[in-house]
Amino acid sequence: MQPLYTSTMARKKNKIERPEIPVKLTETFKLTRHDGLVRTGYTIKWIEWKKDGSFKKSFDKPAVGLSCILDGHVMAYTWLTTSVKEFGENEDGSIWFNTENSKYVLTKETTLTIDDLLP
Repeated sequence: MQPLYTSTMARKKNKIERPEIPVKLTETFKLTRHDGLVRTGYTIKWIEWKKDGSFKKSFDKPAVGLSCILDGHVMAYTWLTTSVKEFGENEDGSIWFNTENSKYVLTKETTLTIDDLLP
């Protein structure tokens, strides 16, 4: 004989149906130049150049002598700086750096959005 009511049945009965909400986490980088120019992108790399000025290697961290490239792809980019002369990290986690001809601040922003594919 089957029981009329079990603890499993109680849990199922009291369970609230919750729809899954698809969310997306997006990281963007904001590069701000000393004159107020702002460029944003989805990737950041630090580029080392050969003596002839062509690409040699890319890095994830800044260093003196490297250039900052925002959204670098083959033959295209959002922004490319001249070589870094000095750099450091601010208390808020942003990176400041001076190049041959400009001063920059690089910040990383994370945005949480609800996916547009909801029914």
